Amino acid sequence: LIALMGVIFARQSPGCTVVTCSVTSEGLSNFLRNDLGLNHVRHVKGYANVIHRAKSLSESGEANAEVAIETSGHCALKENDYLDDGTYTAVKTVGLLAREKAKNPNTSLLSLLEGMKEMSEVTEIRMSPVDGTLESTSLLFDYAA
Repeated sequence: LIALMGVIFARQSPGCTVVTCSVTSEGLSNFLRNDLGLNHVRHVKGYANVIHRAKSLSESGEANAEVAIETSGHCALKENDYLDDGTYTAVKTVGLLAREKAKNPNTSLLSLLEGMKEMSEVTEIRMSPVDGTLESTSLLFDYAA
């Protein structure tokens, strides 16, 4: 779903930013950045945290964060006031498929993601800041990314 939102917004708002939770794969990040030309920001887990980060990036002018999405599927879009709305996300996805099918009836959603390569091995690293604050945790993730 994250990759599909990337495809949609690479066409709708080239070069925009996609904010995800910290556990997204390197393969997905490479697809967003290298194949689609988007910016990718990982942030602390929790859909409210991801949405807040996207809002703050856009409001500060640091980035045009069009998409805030977690690996759980929670997705909030700037064009929909960052409302966590599964129906809105589903309509965007169906719209993408309809447009692509009109161009080529053999197109599938998976064919739009053909360039995405997943890593063969995943290493998980858990870090806990000494003070336990969200700000320190966020700084750790920004530093590690």
